[in-house]
Amino acid sequence: MDPRDAERSLKAINNAIHEVYNHTPTTRSIHDLCSKASRLVQNKFGKKLYSGIVSTMASHLKEMTTSIEKVSPEVPLFLEDPSTHKAHAQELGATLWVDNVICSSNIKGDLKFAVMEMVQAEREGEGINRDLMKNLAKMLMDFGHSVYQEMFEQPFIMISTNLYTPESEELMNNYDCEYYLKITERRLNEEIERVSDYLDVKHDFAAKSIAKIINVLENIMIETHMDTVPEGINKIFNVMNSHFGKTVTELATHPERIEDPIACVQRILDEKEKRDKIINLSFNDDLKIQKLMDHWFKGCINAPHVAEFISEFVDDKLRKGANGYDVEIVLNKVMVLIRLLFPGRKVLFESHYKQHMRERFLSGIGRYVPAYAEISMIEKLKKEFSHQFTSELEAMLSDAKKGIIMHG
Repeated sequence: MDPRDAERSLKAINNAIHEVYNHTPTTRSIHDLCSKASRLVQNKFGKKLYSGIVSTMASHLKEMTTSIEKVSPEVPLFLEDPSTHKAHAQELGATLWVDNVICSSNIKGDLKFAVMEMVQAEREGEGINRDLMKNLAKMLMDFGHSVYQEMFEQPFIMISTNLYTPESEELMNNYDCEYYLKITERRLNEEIERVSDYLDVKHDFAAKSIAKIINVLENIMIETHMDTVPEGINKIFNVMNSHFGKTVTELATHPERIEDPIACVQRILDEKEKRDKIINLSFNDDLKIQKLMDHWFKGCINAPHVAEFISEFVDDKLRKGANGYDVEIVLNKVMVLIRLLFPGRKVLFESHYKQHMRERFLSGIGRYVPAYAEISMIEKLKKEFSHQFTSELEAMLSDAKKGIIMHG
């Protein structure tokens, strides 16, 4: 296409847009305009066409804004007056926009279809304008829950159901369980990332909508197939039992893992936190699974030397010092392990802790000692140990204050 022909086509399209905005009768046919636009795109003038349309529409919108601003100030003041019982100016404008534009017979169906088409395109790997989707969702949310639900949430759920139901059936019929779970996990992660990006979490009902949309996928890919596995829960329990037994026990018995007491306790803490998350996210804090994990961790914590290792771990953290918040987090995690100690192991812990505390104070002469952390730990131990033990610790702390400049 010759550049001059392109300019003439662009001018014809922009003139047609002006005529629409100005309510001017035109002799131009839709077919002719669409043909011009199609030729422009085919001949690599698409960007120029787009920018021209944007510029033309923007100029008219600016004119409309100027006209509105010139309206007598008494009109919005009248609408804002509570005694009139009329919708506020902003609310009135939004309502009229929804009724006459968003929900008009010509736009409503197309908008729903556009939402479904864009979601489907992205799920199939095509790149889409996510900012456009985010702005669309935000606009619909701003108009209220019922508008957003009808125009965005319901079409989204419909296309999810239409896609994942047959996909789930195909995977169940043609692949093994491991592959099915991998695909399910991937789909869930993709959907969570997609929906979280589309929706503005600042809106009151955004979180509920995200959960609702994700729940559709979970029901299709997981819930509906749970009954197809005979004794499924018991089998999962048995697998978890075997897995916990092997991995947790090795934390405190494998020769290489007990060479460094500090690293050993840190690994136990990390593993405990990891297992807690699994139980929370994957098993909804199932009591039976929780008791199973506690059983194996209790065995791990009460293995030889672990009570001493825990005391060394606390000693290391108190010696190194940290800000109050960090120390509290570490001490709270350690207390979870201490509560799992058997009575006999607690006696060993008491002995080692007193020895380590005494050494801390002796080595701390002439230096600042973080008193707040020592006091905090003693307060925590009071809930788990005898009054005699914690009283001895408090007496040691009091003696230390006489010879050491305590910090805090």
